Amino acid sequence: SAQRHGAWAFRSDGTAAGGVAIASTDAGWASTTQPLPQPVDYFDVSFTPEPGIPYRVWLRLKASADSKWNDSVWLQFSNALVNGAPAYGINSGNGLAINLEPCSNCGLSGWGWQDGAYWLARPAVVFGSGGTQTLRIQTREDGVSIDQIVISAATWLSAAPGPPAGDSTIVPRSEPGASG
Repeated sequence: SAQRHGAWAFRSDGTAAGGVAIASTDAGWASTTQPLPQPVDYFDVSFTPEPGIPYRVWLRLKASADSKWNDSVWLQFSNALVNGAPAYGINSGNGLAINLEPCSNCGLSGWGWQDGAYWLARPAVVFGSGGTQTLRIQTREDGVSIDQIVISAATWLSAAPGPPAGDSTIVPRSEPGASG
């Protein structure tokens, strides 16, 4: 479940996990250079990680019309660390870019998994405290759909749940506290 704000809405999609995706309306907004400290278009997801261990965050995305201008979002966290320093804070101008296209001018095709952007380092994140954390996903390029979010400390720490294009992988939902 997600707390939605602005242009994000749940939409039926027969190719999405469970037949539903959360999507932003394509209004031609593309490539913001950094996340907005007070965004209008975002959604929040709660999760409970174990503190002090590295996690990788994967999103399964689909760009409207397979367009490069509809394929990315910003991630922010309530309490993330990278290399021991606070990183990607909610309500800051700092975020982790997730971009579906796996390389410059590679093209897009349907659903695909990404954990970053091909031109940036893909760091694992650590959570400095236990308890419920918040992942905020805000618009970077509108017109993108998301149907699965995987926050993994084990199974997908080093490898994607599926390919970056033409994907049909449905990751089984885990119980809170699982380390998948």
